[in-house]
Amino acid sequence: MTNSEATTNFMYFAYNFTPNQLQGMFAATSAPDHLTDKFNDLCRRKNLNGTQGIFAWFMELSQNNKDAVCTYINENYSWK
Repeated sequence: MTNSEATTNFMYFAYNFTPNQLQGMFAATSAPDHLTDKFNDLCRRKNLNGTQGIFAWFMELSQNNKDAVCTYINENYSWK
């Protein structure tokens, strides 16, 4: 997958994810329960929809968890 395809794949995932895919993404991180709570709290506090929440949440992750999320998305989702 090229960098452009990986970026496009991430963007489509953030815009079109299902609840099961979201749970899979959380499970790929080093602290699924904590990061699920962090996502939900962030969305509530800032009144974000799911797509906005994914972007805001992702920016607060450690690099290891960002890598894990990107790997999960690229292995389990395809925008094509």
